[in-house]
Amino acid sequence: SERVFVQNADDLATLQEMGVVEQEERVTMLAGSGVDIDVFTPVPIPQRPVTLMLARLLRSKGVSDYLAAASLVKASHPEMILRLAGMFDAGRDALAISEIESAVRRGDIEYLGHLNGTAAVKHALSEASVYALPSWHEGTPHSSLEAMAMGRPIVTTDVRGCRETVVPGCNGLLVPPRNPQALADAIIELCSDSDLRERMGAESRRIAVDRFDATVVAADICDALSL
Repeated sequence: SERVFVQNADDLATLQEMGVVEQEERVTMLAGSGVDIDVFTPVPIPQRPVTLMLARLLRSKGVSDYLAAASLVKASHPEMILRLAGMFDAGRDALAISEIESAVRRGDIEYLGHLNGTAAVKHALSEASVYALPSWHEGTPHSSLEAMAMGRPIVTTDVRGCRETVVPGCNGLLVPPRNPQALADAIIELCSDSDLRERMGAESRRIAVDRFDATVVAADICDALSL
């Protein structure tokens, strides 16, 4: 390949260790696929403690961890609201619809279904005060970038790709993967402190503009390909 694009340093290291990428001068590091900061614009953070997760309904996206964390959160803070949206998947680690339905019946989560289109995603994010993505691995998660651009604090896992979106203590919190208790604790921390949410949400927007602007990412791609 004349040019290799990667979205995080961990993936680059893996490709180098496997011998897939040997000439680092051919590598361009991208800030994910970027986010349209003119479409995903900041809106006020609701005072209601609402956490949202958007993802395909796969275990590797951390959906099972989110359901378990939701149960822990509701046990001690029943006033907190946890929402999940995403489409069911046929992958080998897909969740059965019965798992989502059981969590809804218990009152642990509100399931919004599959959000079809940008307007639906923006509406769900506007009603959330915290965004959570406990994925096990990513390139750079686009849903987190959209939440950041709209000024939301982020709770995500300290794994490849996900950690690219959070400066710990600045615009969000990093938690260990596959750890529902740590995830629940982070959600409770942010949902219990409106001032912290406001400060971190403002930092999320700043980082989205400074680092993840889609027009800049597109220009980087074009420059690397001499287009």
